[in-house]
Amino acid sequence: MGTYLLRLLLPDRPGALGAVASRVGALRGDVVDIEVLDRSNGIARDQLMIELPSDDLLGLLARELGEIDGVAVEQVVLLDASRDHRLDAYETAAALLEAGDHQAVLEALAERTKWELDAGWCVLLDLHDRSFLALRGDPPLANWICAYVEGTRGRGCRLEASDTESSVGRPSGLKDGAATGDRGTTAAGPHAGASNHGSGDIAWVELVEWDLVLVAGRPGWSFHPLEVRRLDAIGRLANARWADMRLRAALAHPVSM
Repeated sequence: MGTYLLRLLLPDRPGALGAVASRVGALRGDVVDIEVLDRSNGIARDQLMIELPSDDLLGLLARELGEIDGVAVEQVVLLDASRDHRLDAYETAAALLEAGDHQAVLEALAERTKWELDAGWCVLLDLHDRSFLALRGDPPLANWICAYVEGTRGRGCRLEASDTESSVGRPSGLKDGAATGDRGTTAAGPHAGASNHGSGDIAWVELVEWDLVLVAGRPGWSFHPLEVRRLDAIGRLANARWADMRLRAALAHPVSM
């Protein structure tokens, strides 16, 4: 049994989605979730979570869907079958609330953002020191990401970087959860950015209260505007958590008049 996320382009007309579901069912598969990502000019982009009884059927399903008039398979991603996406937002909020100090909040934020967005990597970036305060996965160099964010400010938090440099050459001590950077590395410079309506495999949002930037990358799998909205919501949670911690600190140590 395998669980997959399919991103499809199909005609925006009655019966098109039903035809897709019928092909899945013909292979003894099951459609367990459907999300309409956008609809424009007679074309819909839908994201389906499906279950197949055997991984060997995935190639056959792709061919079957390709035979439906007007249907194109954009991306297929293998998912963790035990995951319930409906709980993601609650678990992220709980993780941030349960974190006991500032660094723990940042670590939880990197972990949960990577998980929620199915990202390949996620970092909390300090633009002033050009360093990571928390990270998960294998991101590009800190200087490169800094240059990328600085170069794409004003174009929205939706970015495109299909040719990002790998992080080969990072200090060997930089592991998941490490708080460090690579100040001696030369940045590659910003690549072409995309607007909020373009395609891209890097997304970022500024955490104003923290004076940091939350950046996520998903090489080869573009973020959709709905996913960028999720990233923005996670950023708002982080900012609210900062305000909560500041209030608690003030109440624990009141200033004498």
